[in-house]
Amino acid sequence: MSNRLTLCKAARQSGIGLDELMKAIRSGGLLASRCEQNGYVVATRDLDRYVAAQVRETPASKALKRLPPVSCNKRSTRSIDKVRSAFGTAPAPAPKPPV
Repeated sequence: MSNRLTLCKAARQSGIGLDELMKAIRSGGLLASRCEQNGYVVATRDLDRYVAAQVRETPASKALKRLPPVSCNKRSTRSIDKVRSAFGTAPAPAPKPPV
């Protein structure tokens, strides 16, 4: 795979629209170089870094970070812990035994 992609190929590979990539370039969130054909060329590692940052900062991931710990059975807790770990949040504490 090439180290550099045109903006159109970068949009196809990342699943992010051209408009959003152009906004990211203009705001400095994505590094790109101008090429001779009045277009942009993006390094694959910069594109990967930008895509990873976008995934981390979705509204769903922000909401997930605000969720309180849950008390449920062991299997459900493991599933919730997998979701939380995917978004980089702390695992839920072990449920308290009934009194």
